[in-house]
Amino acid sequence: MLLIIKEIIQAVNGKAINCSSETIVKHIARKIVDIRKGSLFIPYTKSTPITKELIELACQKGAAAVIIPKEINSSVPEIIVEDTNIACKKIYKYYRSKFKIPVIAVTGSAGKTSTKDMIALVLMQKFKVSKTIGNDNDNKGTIRTLLRMNNTHEAAVFEMGVGTYSQMQEKADIVRPNISVITNISTAHIGVMGSKENILKAKLEITKFFDDKSILIINNDDEYLSAIKDKPFKIIKVSTKGNGDYNAFDIVDNGQDGVEFKCNFKGEPHLFKLNIPGTHFIYSALVTIAVGEILGLNIKVIKKGIEAFRPYKLRMNILELKDNIKIIVDCYNANLLSMKAGIDSLSSFKGNRKIALLGDILEQGKYSEEVHRDIGKYLAGKCDILIAVGKDSKYIFEEAKVHTETYYCETKESACETLNKIVTKNDVILIKGSRGMHMEEIVKHLSKIFANHKEI
Repeated sequence: MLLIIKEIIQAVNGKAINCSSETIVKHIARKIVDIRKGSLFIPYTKSTPITKELIELACQKGAAAVIIPKEINSSVPEIIVEDTNIACKKIYKYYRSKFKIPVIAVTGSAGKTSTKDMIALVLMQKFKVSKTIGNDNDNKGTIRTLLRMNNTHEAAVFEMGVGTYSQMQEKADIVRPNISVITNISTAHIGVMGSKENILKAKLEITKFFDDKSILIINNDDEYLSAIKDKPFKIIKVSTKGNGDYNAFDIVDNGQDGVEFKCNFKGEPHLFKLNIPGTHFIYSALVTIAVGEILGLNIKVIKKGIEAFRPYKLRMNILELKDNIKIIVDCYNANLLSMKAGIDSLSSFKGNRKIALLGDILEQGKYSEEVHRDIGKYLAGKCDILIAVGKDSKYIFEEAKVHTETYYCETKESACETLNKIVTKNDVILIKGSRGMHMEEIVKHLSKIFANHKEI
């Protein structure tokens, strides 16, 4: 959906100079290097001196107009505003206002990307859907997702992360979701936020601009989300323990072959199948069922989308190497909840030995030792061997060594050497750690050592 200059002038309440009101704007650029033909150039004024040469260069590179805080004596189309950042936000909000479609926003400490992708996949069975690509969920990613929306789209699904206070409120002000989802509250970013209570407050900013027709979907098995009291909007709860509006029951964990469960839909029980390992994905499926029913999808369409779902790269991908060695590649990122979910998935696999190769969970601040020791205790009875990698993973090692065969490695290279010595036929290996640990390098090593791999 293109904008024309007169719309932009009105949206930012700016003063137009040398502007043709019908000029079409195809793109917004905040940096000179990002300008292409038809761009609206809105420079970051705090870091970019506004000069005649800069403005003329922008137009030479193809800018249709510029938004700046002071008039420059040049012949280029200018829109003068007091603050370019505020003007930019006003344009984004105006652009969002042009779409009268369902907009779903997903946040939470873990499971955001999988939940967003599953919802989008199901909605795609009926609608033309715009969605966040990968986990591009920071402020800039939210804007990128917004500006990809066009007049062919019938629904949009945003993934929205948060690292500090007010970030979510700023995103919610622009995106204005009709339906929001909070998957869970865990220790991700707790080093910055200080407590789970503070993380909950930050996540709840996603509802800041809700009205009485808006809907919040929550995991009611979560200690913090279940404590949310009545709000001036509708709350839908999902649960695997019978505590929700959408409840999973008769759950069957088939390990590598996936998960089955039943859930009532329009008053009738239906069987749902997830063709991926991990019972934690049931929560994503329950949220998806709820969204599907809200938007009028039938049960066949919802089932088809859920069954077709596969996680994003490096998230619960299964590699099969020679000698029937399997790797559970779940190393895109990690926090306390997702680490435990990965361990549960490992324990459900059939194989010779179950090996957990775990790296540090980063950004835990003063809680880091507590979080890693919790993981070490949680491993009891769920794996045969632990290989802990990194500075803080020594706490996992210290707790696990009392009940499990354990190895501690300071580096990934040392971990690879340990794997070379101990891995045997039919072993199953979980590789999990925070993004900054780059645990995928260990996956690449194993793939070379035990070649002829294929992704399942």
